[in-house]
Amino acid sequence: MGHETVYDWTTKAGLRAVVLRVESGEDHWYCGYVGVKKESPLYGIAYDDRIPMALPRSTKIGKRGLVSMFCYAIGGNFESTPLDVYFDVHGSLTFSSCEENLGKYPVDENELWWFGFECDHHADNPYVQDADYTRNECESLAAQIVELEPKLKAKIEEMERDYDAWRKADEEAKKREVNNE
Repeated sequence: MGHETVYDWTTKAGLRAVVLRVESGEDHWYCGYVGVKKESPLYGIAYDDRIPMALPRSTKIGKRGLVSMFCYAIGGNFESTPLDVYFDVHGSLTFSSCEENLGKYPVDENELWWFGFECDHHADNPYVQDADYTRNECESLAAQIVELEPKLKAKIEEMERDYDAWRKADEEAKKREVNNE
C-alpha cells in the first residue's frame, strides 16, 4: 500500500492540512489530515480520547460515522465526548498522531500533531469523495478545531482551578484533623 500527497496547504483557519491519495492494488481512496501545534489543547490527544466537553443535544449525526455516534449514545457519559464524535467530518476521525508515527506520517513534520479521516468507508466512491471533496472536509475540520480550541482551553483551566481548590480544601481538612487529635 502506498500513498502520494495530492494537496499540502494552509487552511483558511490557519492550520496545515494534507490530502493523500492511498493506493492498494487497483483500489484507491483519499485521506485528509489537519495538524495542530504544541500550543493547542488538542496536541497529544488521541482521536478516540474523551474531551471534557458535552456534545450539544441538538447535534445532528452529520457526516460522522454511525458506529462512533452509536457507541457515544449507549455509553451514557454525556459530560465528556470522544474527539472523533465531537468533530463533524466524513466518517468521523480515524487517525491521530502517536509516538510511533510522530514526525513521519502523513508528512515529515515534527512540530504538528495530526488528526485525520479516510474516505474509504462502505459506499464511499473515490470519484465522489475525491481529492477536492477531501480538501473541503479538511477545511471544515480545521475550522471546527479552531472553534473548539479556546473553549477546550477554558474548560481545562476551569477544571485545573477546581482541582487546585479541592486540593487546598483537602489539605486544610487534613491539617484540622491533625490539630484535633
